[in-house]
Amino acid sequence: MQCKWTLMAAVGAVALAGYSCGGAQDGSAALKNPTGETATTPGESTAGGDAGDTTSSDPGGNNTGGGTNDNPGNTGGGTDSGTDTPSGESGTTISDSSGGICEPTPFSSAQSVAAYATQYEVLLYQATSTERGTNDVLSLEVYQNSQFGGPNASGSYQFDGSNYSNCGLCMLVYADCSDPTNMGSCTKTYFAESGTVHFTAMGQIGDQLTASLEDVVLTQVTVNTETWESTPVEGGDEWCAHGYELTAPIQDYENPTDTDAGTGATPDDTTGSTGGSSAADCGPGSGTGVGDTIADFQLQNCSGETISLHGKCGDANAIWMAQVAGWCGACATWVPEMSNAYQQYSSIGLQVYVILGQNNNGDAPSQAECQQYASNHDIDPSLVLMDANWQIMNSHINNYGANGIPWNVVLNGANMEYVYSDTATNGMDLNGALNQLLQ
Repeated sequence: MQCKWTLMAAVGAVALAGYSCGGAQDGSAALKNPTGETATTPGESTAGGDAGDTTSSDPGGNNTGGGTNDNPGNTGGGTDSGTDTPSGESGTTISDSSGGICEPTPFSSAQSVAAYATQYEVLLYQATSTERGTNDVLSLEVYQNSQFGGPNASGSYQFDGSNYSNCGLCMLVYADCSDPTNMGSCTKTYFAESGTVHFTAMGQIGDQLTASLEDVVLTQVTVNTETWESTPVEGGDEWCAHGYELTAPIQDYENPTDTDAGTGATPDDTTGSTGGSSAADCGPGSGTGVGDTIADFQLQNCSGETISLHGKCGDANAIWMAQVAGWCGACATWVPEMSNAYQQYSSIGLQVYVILGQNNNGDAPSQAECQQYASNHDIDPSLVLMDANWQIMNSHINNYGANGIPWNVVLNGANMEYVYSDTATNGMDLNGALNQLLQ
């Protein structure tokens, strides 16, 4: 079974999203990942809906992810790291509206984003349009690894009718989205089953991606979030992408720069809640909700060490915590992404903590079970903290009625201000919250 990972509507410094054991996290378009897996949790439905099969059921988490929705994995919604866009133009236009087999569906994007994921050998392109009066997102995905065999050089290639679960050259359109950075908000999903994409320039990181679409017809589908198989909707709509011109500079997926497209809304910042701070000011705490500073608390990690939340005050720019359990299948893909994000971004102030609240049987985890969990999920055991039923964390940090895991929280490391959670977004997504603190 193939699983998915994520490219956000705009790539930022941290781009993760994933699926949660109780519903999909806000985030992004999901992409095939040879290494991950999502799973149903005891007594809960798969992410994205019952049996993992709903119309436009391709949100992320991460984020993307979510994130994760992802998506950091990126650590995978749209993000804004505040850095410059690589040189080169980006956008999606229709250059030829005649002569095709179908009338092109309106789509125009002044800004698009492309990225290459070296680890997975995947080239990604994404653009958002409001040309039809709604938010529509186009996602072109080229899986160049041996598993999927997508194209890796300039030329003309056919969409051959392969299923989304096994295509090497894939294209999706997410239509009628209330939030273009959250694919879960999109009413319809379309999958390209025929037509041609002409790559005049493909290249690698730092190069320009340039392509055009000829007679590309996309069929409305549902996507099963366990198998990632696409199924045509009986009597569903079609989307015509004839004459679309695609271009964007290719970023490094693992270390992307910022674009102005697809950024999530962020609140005004007059209190130092974003961007980090050189002065540590972690007092006794002002409350438990978003916008409050969080009081110190202590938990034991898998190595038997006592970890104080305020021990990172002033040393970390962003503290990302996620509640997980041994029985949670979605957590099994989320935790390695958190570990990857920590390895990539700890040098710029990212601290992550995985809060293990239950073992495989739903009981309080022992230290031995904690160590085994860390080993099974490829994460440093010092980053996994034990908190039976997450009682201590929840008594200090309001979970706003969260009913699914992994559940993500972001604090400002400068003063322990509660900046974001999956259930209290503060106008951001996970990636946006992390990026603002790490920029």
